[in-house]
Amino acid sequence: MKFKYTNFSREGRYSIGIEEESGNFYISILVRNFIIEGEECYRITPAEFKLFSEDIGKAKDLADRCRQRLEDERLLYQPFTTRGYPC
Repeated sequence: MKFKYTNFSREGRYSIGIEEESGNFYISILVRNFIIEGEECYRITPAEFKLFSEDIGKAKDLADRCRQRLEDERLLYQPFTTRGYPC
């Protein structure tokens, strides 16, 4: 997978972008476990990508839902075996 970030929220600690090989749009959040820090990436629709690109603050609610693991059906890939906690 080849992720290209297009926008981010420093305060909210999330970003949006395009996974170039598949063409999927995504939102990513930072996570960490006792071994490593990384990201979890969740699929977003082209309409969500357009909306969030125009105003990254509008992605906050979705990022929060991802942190609560309420959007796991959108995961682009399975997280670490020992799943991390949001940073």
